[in-house]
Amino acid sequence: CSISGRLLELVGVSPELYHREMVMNHFLRWYCSSQSVGKWKTINLVVSSLRVDAIAAKGLNISRRQMWEISLNSSPYLNGVAVKKSRQVKTGDVVEVDYKSKDNQYVRGRVEVLDIGEGTRKGGYHVTLKRNKLYLTDPPLER
Repeated sequence: CSISGRLLELVGVSPELYHREMVMNHFLRWYCSSQSVGKWKTINLVVSSLRVDAIAAKGLNISRRQMWEISLNSSPYLNGVAVKKSRQVKTGDVVEVDYKSKDNQYVRGRVEVLDIGEGTRKGGYHVTLKRNKLYLTDPPLER
């Protein structure tokens, strides 16, 4: 653990509690990315820009127009933080969007940017993405 015991004492957290919480967070990250909550699919695409909305739309296979409508109601999330749709992504970023599919199911879509390759002759970018679509039974809660 990179945080020293002295620092934990200063902020009022016991090392045992900190360790327990780290183990629980690690388990939850593993559980949420495991196949029991939806399958991750790796895809190679060419995108027109590295904006959050362009990456999410291409990665989740929804139109830019639908992505625009989604961003009117709620912000997309980049690494767990609400951002403007014009924000640029980089390798390792995770974009998360809650939306309603064509068959009126609530979906939480996640797209992880694995690699940003060379640019194309027309100004696009080769990207490797990992996507996950989780179908929700209830409308997503406001974050």
